[in-house]
Amino acid sequence: MTVSLHLDLGLMLLLLLACWQTPGMVGGTVPAPPVNVSVTQLRAHSAMVTWNVPQGDTVIGYAISQQRQDGLMQRSIREVNTSSRWCVLWDLDEDTHYSVQVQSVGPHGDSPPSRAVHFRTLERTDHYPAGVLDHRECS
Repeated sequence: MTVSLHLDLGLMLLLLLACWQTPGMVGGTVPAPPVNVSVTQLRAHSAMVTWNVPQGDTVIGYAISQQRQDGLMQRSIREVNTSSRWCVLWDLDEDTHYSVQVQSVGPHGDSPPSRAVHFRTLERTDHYPAGVLDHRECS
């Protein structure tokens, strides 16, 4: 009886290990990180982030991380079920340095972050470039 119980526990452990999956293992891989990440339409309190995605990956959304360079604030925006490749960052502090990174969200997990892009918001008195921002956070 002891041998049978020991064998049953061993088989159960093997079965559990065979069924256990982690993202990126059997069943799929995570997508590649976005490329050509850039920041445009800078204002005193907002900026637009745009990016491209390498072909061939299944992407169901994006995660955008922004951080002040002084480390006082970090914000993450996660959008799924979207094919948009841009996001407007709002409520930024004027004349402040930030960095932003974008990740692709796939059915089997998130990509590594894109390379960090650094930018500085304008001062309120700076001349704004031509163009009007859409007032949606992410789309």
